[in-house]
Amino acid sequence: MRKRKNHDAGSKAHVAPLPADTGWLRAVIALCEPMMEDAVLAPCSNDGSASNLLVGPGGVRLIDFDRAGMMDPLYEVGALLAELTDFETDMMPGFVAYLGGFDAVAFARARRRRMAEIRRMAADAAAPCAEPSGVRGKDPHRQGAGMMKPLGTAATPMEETIEDVILEAPLFRGGKGMVYGPVSGGISNENWRVRSADGSGDWFVKVPGNGTEMFIDRVAAFDAARKAAAAGLGPRVYEDLAHKGIEINDFLPDRRPSTHSDFAEPAKRRAAIAAYRRMHGMPALGLKKTVFDMIDEHAAQVAELGAPHYRDEAWVMYNAGLARQALEAAGLDLVPSFNDPMPGNFMIGPDGSVMLIDYEYASMNDRCYDLGIWFGEMFFTPEQELELIEEYFGEVRRDIVARVTVHKALADVKWALWSMVQLKVSRLDFDFHKYGVWKLMRFRQITGHPDWPAHLRNL
Repeated sequence: MRKRKNHDAGSKAHVAPLPADTGWLRAVIALCEPMMEDAVLAPCSNDGSASNLLVGPGGVRLIDFDRAGMMDPLYEVGALLAELTDFETDMMPGFVAYLGGFDAVAFARARRRRMAEIRRMAADAAAPCAEPSGVRGKDPHRQGAGMMKPLGTAATPMEETIEDVILEAPLFRGGKGMVYGPVSGGISNENWRVRSADGSGDWFVKVPGNGTEMFIDRVAAFDAARKAAAAGLGPRVYEDLAHKGIEINDFLPDRRPSTHSDFAEPAKRRAAIAAYRRMHGMPALGLKKTVFDMIDEHAAQVAELGAPHYRDEAWVMYNAGLARQALEAAGLDLVPSFNDPMPGNFMIGPDGSVMLIDYEYASMNDRCYDLGIWFGEMFFTPEQELELIEEYFGEVRRDIVARVTVHKALADVKWALWSMVQLKVSRLDFDFHKYGVWKLMRFRQITGHPDWPAHLRNL
């Protein structure tokens, strides 16, 4: 998640000056910025993060008002559309819907936040001794979030760590001619791109996040990653620092990480289901870890760390216990499971195919957990869920729907507890508290639905 700055309605964006060779950008910004002067102010949330939109049967609600204030509402709409869309031209339908028709001045005003981002990227691109790091196979329209740096220029503890890794791994030839930059999107580990200046290599490096040894078995993670690579589902795995739990893969420049909006397309949903079926057909993994094992593990860690407890934790755990009794009575269908459907873990190729990355949470688990947690992560409609169940199983049955739904709810309990552990141990810049609260809001929605008792009976 990007860290955003607050800007008053009448202020200039706090970004570096534009370099001289970007006159076209200067001209666009010159058109947009003065339009803020005639802005009509209204109460705005001022945080365009998609995770602050809660979608339910009754519509959409907003959460997280810590940046709220008086702002031009068109600025807010522009920030939201910039968050949800990949290209500026995709923003226009949203403005037509918001305004009841297209207004070029309003559209330009609301693009101001987008222009500030482009302005910063242009300044970064002109910085000496640096080049865009991009992200792991990221869409070129989104590149430039970080900068590639040569060894010896570390300015933070995390940069010092990755420089030590580069010097130690034989693959990187003592660091000669290597540059590195951060890869955004992860919320467990410290992720990096490492490249050789002569173009002979391009790698992704995952440095274990602080405290992740509490819930990630790195030996098991490597086992799953190797088997996925052998199955053609994941990237190549290098063994250089495997004994330290540091994973090195080939970077995937021809692929890009997915977004939630990608899976609005039926073809991409089917491609992801095909990836899951390949995952579930791999040879058995060495680690057996069901959702119940995960919940038990995190609950014990929350107690050990003195992490915050949710206000209605007793009620949450009671309902999770009912689900556990029902599922264990019905029996679990254990297969190699991915267990981590963050959108950035689905790498989309030019042909629309999907590869999976990041197998650190993989284990032998119920296949319906994989489907349920993915359905929840992508906010699929009930109709889309039934379509995907049929795509995977070849049919739709009440017991399958029940198993997927119950696992979807249990996944939210697991990740809510996980977020409280991370709140105590992680050094990543991420709002774990909000993440956990958001997960439990959906758990309450599922278990509070009139169909919940029927799902438990139908397992």
